[in-house]
Amino acid sequence: VRENLAVILPAIPHAIEKIKGEESECGSE
Repeated sequence: VRENLAVILPAIPHAIEKIKGEESECGSE
């Protein structure tokens, strides 16, 4: 489990930014 977290954790901030970016794009339209 720890090994999986080590791989996933670094990608979480990027995923959140991507989701927020998609939301802001939809909101601007």
